[in-house]
Amino acid sequence: LIRLFRYLPCEVDEMGGKSLGSSPHTDWGLLTIILQEAGGITALQYRDAKGNWRDVPSVLGTVVVNVGDMLELLSNVNWNGGDTLKSPVHRVQHC
Repeated sequence: LIRLFRYLPCEVDEMGGKSLGSSPHTDWGLLTIILQEAGGITALQYRDAKGNWRDVPSVLGTVVVNVGDMLELLSNVNWNGGDTLKSPVHRVQHC
């Protein structure tokens, strides 16, 4: 239910192919935790309310936490009358 990730630098294989990342999606679990590392790898992007893709900055020594689909569903209980949590549409763009 909780997933941990680390995005590696772009790699080019012997035939010139590059690692691609992932297509747009939401995460199915409760939380996804992404370790931010040295080297400024900015691979994670999210889709804003207007449909534009925005980079999530890489800040050394921090983590990015994505709300997953299950936590969004659980937050729909709406105990306090506030907004529910949203599972963001995001993608990973390498190279």
